[in-house]
Amino acid sequence: GLFLTRDGGDSWIRLEEGDGLPGGDLGRIALDVFRSDPGVVYALVDSGEGVLLRSYNRGRTWQTVRRSPDLISPVDGPSGIVADPVNGSRLFHLSTRLSVSDDGGETFRLNGRGPGLGYRVLWIHPEDSRLMYAGTDRGLYLSRDGGEHWSPMSGLPVGRFNYASVDMEVPFNIFGGL
Repeated sequence: GLFLTRDGGDSWIRLEEGDGLPGGDLGRIALDVFRSDPGVVYALVDSGEGVLLRSYNRGRTWQTVRRSPDLISPVDGPSGIVADPVNGSRLFHLSTRLSVSDDGGETFRLNGRGPGLGYRVLWIHPEDSRLMYAGTDRGLYLSRDGGEHWSPMSGLPVGRFNYASVDMEVPFNIFGGL
């Protein structure tokens, strides 16, 4: 579900279909706040189909921007949504590939020549949205042109475990596949 607090977490309101959310099981939810206007919040909901929502009142009520199976990640990780901190109409969709919308989420296109598959996290500089860092399944990448071109941040010891298992030894051993 999606919950809202207005008092720093002392109490919570569960948002429902009447608040603009899709009905039924919501699945995974990714949220992002538009930094230049915190009243604008985006939610990407995996409710069997991908649903992109926008709120203009700090998340109290929501409007559907787009419904599409393309908004659901076909791999094991969740999809994400990141609002450009400077341009409120520009959104980035993180999934197996990075896509961008310049019309507030109505349409998306693949963004530039990215580092490959598996976008997990995207940080955009709050004052210069040309500067971006992307954490992917292949490591950390830097863009200085708004995501059109990416350079690997080499020399960092990063990895992602895809699978883990334990045996029955005492003490037990943990095995992982990167």
